[in-house]
Amino acid sequence: MIGIEQLIEKIINELQIRKKKILVVCFGSNLEESIIYDLLEREYLNCQYEFVFSDAYKKNFDTRKWEQLGNTIETYDQNIQKRLQSFDLILIPYLTRNSLAKLAVGVADTDPLSIVLQCLLNGKQILASNHCWNLDTDNAAYRELNNNFFLKNLYEEYQANLLNMGVDSLPLTAWKEAVENFFEEDDSPIKENKQIDYSTDKIFTLNDVKENPGNFKLSKNKMTDLAKEFLLDLQNKEE
Repeated sequence: MIGIEQLIEKIINELQIRKKKILVVCFGSNLEESIIYDLLEREYLNCQYEFVFSDAYKKNFDTRKWEQLGNTIETYDQNIQKRLQSFDLILIPYLTRNSLAKLAVGVADTDPLSIVLQCLLNGKQILASNHCWNLDTDNAAYRELNNNFFLKNLYEEYQANLLNMGVDSLPLTAWKEAVENFFEEDDSPIKENKQIDYSTDKIFTLNDVKENPGNFKLSKNKMTDLAKEFLLDLQNKEE
């Protein structure tokens, strides 16, 4: 007969197994922090958070508030690289202009950037809020940051690059809704198959290809470099 302590331990373990694992990567801004913190705090009991902070964030802002919600990853090493595969979702609540530019061209000169790029290679779902760099916001207009059309177009090109790589960069309200939708998703193993348009005019991302790799051909479909790399690696394993 199972004792009370063993029963409690079993229940706790089952609850932990069902919890979604979310990695939150914070770059050097805290714009709209209260909205973002309230959102993550609301779902605290339904998931397991881990946090990564850039040096700029740690220098300018207090991380202790976030550390009440989850553990912190301090360094990027082989053990962390393996653990990244266990996360269900990657959140970037503060995508700054500097981090946007670096990610868009694949630069990984800091641990947080390296972690995000590794998650891209692993095909993880990544949601980034663009309110820190988007020049169409009221905040940018108030600070008169929206007068350089060349820079504005450049940032929009970077955003397009991120989308092709597998990062959804969204306005804060849309980002918040996407995170809420993720929490509301059914965790049942039986899920409705996503309908994908395999038209040759569409450029497919790594996430598209990983869902149905057998339906894609390198010679027929247009796809991002990460998607091509994934298919080539898969073909080499099968040979």
